[in-house]
Amino acid sequence: MFRPIAILTSLLFLSFYAQALGIKPISLQGVVTDVQSGEVIPGAVISIERNGEVIHSVETDGQGGFTLNYDAPYLRTDEVRVSIFKKGYKVQKMKTLHQEKEELIIELEKRPKFVPLILPSTSKHPYDI
Repeated sequence: MFRPIAILTSLLFLSFYAQALGIKPISLQGVVTDVQSGEVIPGAVISIERNGEVIHSVETDGQGGFTLNYDAPYLRTDEVRVSIFKKGYKVQKMKTLHQEKEELIIELEKRPKFVPLILPSTSKHPYDI
């Protein structure tokens, strides 16, 4: 009889301790859009990172929407970052939030296209510097 009560008490204590440390499940939902056009961005990757390492990720659907749920025991929400990536756009990083019912609108900015600049040489010898 004593053993089940001790286990239950221990679990209850650990639950309160985890809440005091800020250990919560990460739950985000929203839509990713282009900052200039306002159009949705399908196929963007939303990742949870800890110490630079991706620990969980999801991809936006055809309407740019996503739902990211990650329940990590012993993971404090202040230890992780959320990263949003799509080829052709600048990577956006943000701190995690514990979100209830609001929908995030994440706006990505296009990365300028790289155009190589080649200057004509005025030297008669191609290897002169």
